[in-house]
Amino acid sequence: MLFTGLAFSQNKADSLWQLAGMAETDTQRIKLMITVSEMIRYQDMDRSDSIANAALQQSKDLSYVWGWERGLSILGGNCTIVGDYEKAVHYIEKSLDLADEHELGYARIKALNLRGIVEYYRGQYQKGIETNIQILNLVDEFGQERNRLTACNNIGINYERLKEFDKALEYYGQALDIAEQLKEQYTIASISANIGIIHKNQGNLQEAKNRFIHSIHIAEDINQTGLLVDELHNLTDLYIIENNIDSARLLNQRALKIANSTGDQNGVIRSLSLEGTINEENQDYRAAINSFKNAKAKSHEIGDKEELLQIYNKLQENYNKINQRDSAYKYLVLFSTRKDSIFNTEKTNELNRLETAYRVAEKDKEILTQQIEIERKTRQRNVLLTSAIILVLLGVSLYFVFNKMIEDQRKIAQQQDILHEQEIEKLQQEKRIVSLDAMLTGQEAERRRIATDLHDSLGSLLASVKLHYQALFRGTNRNDQRISRTENLIDEACDEVRRISHNMMPQSLLEVGLIEALKDLAHDYAENNNWDLSLHMEGVDYYLQDHQEDTIFRIIQEIITNISKHANATEVDLKVSREEDLLVISVSDNGTGFTSDYDSEGIGLKNIRSRVDYLNGRIQMESTRQKGTHFQIEIPLDTSSI
Repeated sequence: MLFTGLAFSQNKADSLWQLAGMAETDTQRIKLMITVSEMIRYQDMDRSDSIANAALQQSKDLSYVWGWERGLSILGGNCTIVGDYEKAVHYIEKSLDLADEHELGYARIKALNLRGIVEYYRGQYQKGIETNIQILNLVDEFGQERNRLTACNNIGINYERLKEFDKALEYYGQALDIAEQLKEQYTIASISANIGIIHKNQGNLQEAKNRFIHSIHIAEDINQTGLLVDELHNLTDLYIIENNIDSARLLNQRALKIANSTGDQNGVIRSLSLEGTINEENQDYRAAINSFKNAKAKSHEIGDKEELLQIYNKLQENYNKINQRDSAYKYLVLFSTRKDSIFNTEKTNELNRLETAYRVAEKDKEILTQQIEIERKTRQRNVLLTSAIILVLLGVSLYFVFNKMIEDQRKIAQQQDILHEQEIEKLQQEKRIVSLDAMLTGQEAERRRIATDLHDSLGSLLASVKLHYQALFRGTNRNDQRISRTENLIDEACDEVRRISHNMMPQSLLEVGLIEALKDLAHDYAENNNWDLSLHMEGVDYYLQDHQEDTIFRIIQEIITNISKHANATEVDLKVSREEDLLVISVSDNGTGFTSDYDSEGIGLKNIRSRVDYLNGRIQMESTRQKGTHFQIEIPLDTSSI
């Protein structure tokens, strides 16, 4: 399994495209164009290419190196997705030249990673290993353990394809160690499955089964349906090898149901293909052909060339088993013409054998036609009987055709109902997303307004009251306790107004930005709670929009407030750092902790999750009674700067 990007909603891409048209600066517009191009690459590749090319040209004109590099990277990735590897290499080489010219270590790592993927898809596994070793050398210089993790995993994949299983396991093991250190549950499950595949290929079926089941449990725990479908497929394939067909069928049906419900088209194709293999193992070749044809239709829809190639091969094998030589020959030709490398001798002989059988069948058909013609001439004396038979057959045919039309119309109506329900569900989901966006935006706007009113209006009014009060009692006995107490109460009211205004919308967030606001927030809470505070802000020099800064500040404020209210902590560690295209937030305390059951979460924790979801982020929370709580949050940066 090679690491790939994520798909985003079309609505969000359209919204960002509109923002790009209204951008105040050229660099802001280019950043938004790059983001939109990445978002839509799996939905509209042509438009993604067009936007990336426009961003690339504008970046060149402005000598804006970040946009230049990202444009080349997107175009190279798009070419890789559609299988245009020559063009992909062209963009990769340009990216490497640009990275060398401007000494961009991270850009060179990214370009080498894409080159390794191209070499893998081309079957150049040794070259893929060499490229990823270059990445490991760069990681030693520039850091980023996640890049080391990716490189080790991809080296393991290439060694696996070369059948050097011991070396593959060695690098998979290194990748797994890093994933466990980073507590990346998704990656742990993926690599564990890769190791399981090697054990399956070596015949260690029990060890492979343990690995696949472990990956399935992780996928269920972190609610990653795509990963869950992949691992169910791996375990299904293993059960087929063990000839445990009933268990294989049950697992595959579960995977197909999940893939259909989540719109995972690749998962649907794999399930249909495995369904065909299960039917083939039961020697129900016609059912197998039907399953593979359904998989073929889906593969055509989404352009999955690699899976389609294997489906063609399976179709020719099953047609051959039911002696339909012409269909077997057709699919073998499709298989051979789409395969980049040369077939081995066995497949070539099979093609020749089927071609001969096809030609013999054609000759038999010609002989049969001649016999029919002779018989027709001998039956001319029975014209009336023949005509009657034809009329009867025609009537029967019309009857079956009519019934078939009714059945087809019924199926079409059912499909239209299903599509209508799916469209309604999609619209409801989009409505929920828009409502969340509007709610959070409205909350922040209202906070700003109330904070401003408190600070500017009520704060000024209290200051004026104090001046008038002092003027009123000027020259009187200042030792009068009532006068002194009243002045103290006015001072306390002013301080309370400033405190409430600051909590609702810190002035530092409005004036100097997110980082200074977070520092003020952390130091204030540390002073009020007598915490031993550890604060680290590293490499956070990127561009964030206002709604992103507000939301990130509220997330950290909510976490720290929860620690203050509930944790009874004495030590708090807050880290905010940038890792490539991610903003990573880490908050830890040594307090009382709690049981992290999602269903029993309070309003505060649910607010944190909803705001992280709003930013398309990911949150991991670990808490142990009497040992403290740790939050790890990763926010993808739609826009960043070099």
